Amino acid sequence: MSAEFYAITQNQHKELKQAKPLLLARYFNFMQGYERGVSKAANVIYEEITGQTYTLAYADGFRDGYAMGYAAGWKDGYAQGNKDAWNQANAIIAGLQAQISNLQSQLDNANNSNGGSFWDNVGGVLNDVGTAIGIIGSFF
Repeated sequence: MSAEFYAITQNQHKELKQAKPLLLARYFNFMQGYERGVSKAANVIYEEITGQTYTLAYADGFRDGYAMGYAAGWKDGYAQGNKDAWNQANAIIAGLQAQISNLQSQLDNANNSNGGSFWDNVGGVLNDVGTAIGIIGSFF
């Protein structure tokens, strides 16, 4: 197209001199229309490709990213929750073991002493209460 446009401007034949402005105007209009059409077509194709790419990439990225993020978060949260639960359970178990050890040492002291310990006193009080209840029960 450009070669024909250039050839018309360089042609010096007499019969072409009168038609030259009309031919040049037609070629110019043709080239302008062609340029506009190519530009519009490029924009349409760009919009379609961009829209499809965005839709597919967003759908895939959101789906895959969400799924992987959810799975990783769940795994990390589960692991941390399990660790926290065991830490709390171990603290409770250690407290219970300390209480059991304390009670055991008190019982050992009560068994090894000659009376007068706290547990001996509690046992004596319970015996006295049992005796009193027995006596009161015999009245009825």
